Amino acid sequence: PHEYTTLDLSNNTVWIPQGEAYGGVTDRHLIVSRANILDTLDIFPTLFQQRDEQLQDWIAVGTPESILKRVWTSKGLNVRRMKRVMFTCATPLDTSRWKRAKGEVPGVPGLLKKYESEYDQTQQNCPTL
Repeated sequence: PHEYTTLDLSNNTVWIPQGEAYGGVTDRHLIVSRANILDTLDIFPTLFQQRDEQLQDWIAVGTPESILKRVWTSKGLNVRRMKRVMFTCATPLDTSRWKRAKGEVPGVPGLLKKYESEYDQTQQNCPTL
């Protein structure tokens, strides 16, 4: 189960699920306080306020997750990780370019697992699914 009501949101804390960080923080799911929601979602102003050299350095790192981590760090947000209780899925018609879905989700015809590791972690944390 998603235990978001038990998470401590004080001290500018942003909760994200474990895994799929790619050198930064996952950009697929977050839990944050009302006071910090705009800081977590409003990424571009922080990027555009960087000097050109600094911005190029941030972009050169290469992943959206690593840039997101730098932005959140610059805003004083504290990232904590929670157990993964969700996974990304797709249909056979999915056209996203990052990762092709494969492997059917048991019991759900036509639904595919996008990231096998997310599915495996979810199964460990939610064994009744």
